[in-house]
Amino acid sequence: VRYVIQAFLPTVVNDIEVTTGLTSADIDGRVVVVYDYDGVPIGIAIIQLPEGAPEPAEGDDLYVFDFSPYPGSSSPYQPTGVVEVKSADNGETQLSWSLTGLDPSCSSDCMSCSDAGATYWAGDDGNPWGSVKYDSSTDPANVLFLSVDTGLARADVLGRAMVIYDAAGAPIACGIIEESTTTVFEDYPGYAGDLPDTSGGVKVESDDETQTLSWLFTQGLDPRCSDPCTANNCCGVHIHEGTSCASADAVGGHFWDMDQYPEDPWQDVRYVIEGSLPSKVNDLKVTTGLSAAQVNGRTVIVHDYDGVRIGCATIKICIDTGSTVKGAIDKLEEAVDQIKDALTDLEGVVAAKSSNHSGKGYSHSGYHSSDYKKEAHPPAYK
Repeated sequence: VRYVIQAFLPTVVNDIEVTTGLTSADIDGRVVVVYDYDGVPIGIAIIQLPEGAPEPAEGDDLYVFDFSPYPGSSSPYQPTGVVEVKSADNGETQLSWSLTGLDPSCSSDCMSCSDAGATYWAGDDGNPWGSVKYDSSTDPANVLFLSVDTGLARADVLGRAMVIYDAAGAPIACGIIEESTTTVFEDYPGYAGDLPDTSGGVKVESDDETQTLSWLFTQGLDPRCSDPCTANNCCGVHIHEGTSCASADAVGGHFWDMDQYPEDPWQDVRYVIEGSLPSKVNDLKVTTGLSAAQVNGRTVIVHDYDGVRIGCATIKICIDTGSTVKGAIDKLEEAVDQIKDALTDLEGVVAAKSSNHSGKGYSHSGYHSSDYKKEAHPPAYK
């Protein structure tokens, strides 16, 4: 099981199968080690399986919520925004995006934004990504439902890297395609307005008391929300106390710790349509006094310009940014202690066998000594 760098980073593998005889529970909390070309370990991380996360629906859209500078890039451009990735049964990959911080040279008449490196597609009809370009003549650069005939399914693109290039074709930013943390949006119970179905995805992260929201909405928002609004809840995107979109009573009201924060922190959380859809937000922080565990399973409500509730989804899994880091450190320290104890035990076994047999032939049941080492204490550099 190895990684391969094809032309440039990042390197990605999807759905590689390793038959170990272990269950998910067996590997939860174990370490994953990355090695260099010489077999020297260079990186380590802890496997953390989310608790209570439901299986994603096959048709759920995927998103790139977080772009970071491309590895090794010294570009002055710092793209941010959100990209939606839809996969159709006919093998088409459909993209929508709202991006800013792009290379201004990539205007609508630019013809030099060629793809660079190992783009990803299936089939024999040539690279379909060559004509996929952003237009930086507007900021943000918005695109809706751009179809790319990649021949790839949803499972093929999940976890892959999305790369943004400048006008010279140099990679300047990279993000990973991931799932929305909410279910698919549906009409709010009883909504009878003229707006189409709300469509989009929201990423919800949380530390001990603050939620961080990123979103991209491609359909169903109120076009009047390009202007300032004053109505209560106008153009809002809010977490509510309910856990179901089945009825208005099940949705409930805004969700926050009222004892700790008397003022409603959701009142000014709004989407804005900048020129055209899609509408995006990156890393909007809302201090509610609630933890990730308290937010999990709650509803996310979208409002129109008049504050009317128009769309509803539930949070499938809220990413706990606070406990994830602490938990990883704790588990890593525990793993190191276990390795130290195992090495101490092994030294004792080797010393005992050396003194007992001192060069004489012997037989024993169970593992051969070399097999014993392999089973109980894996060599550090294999």
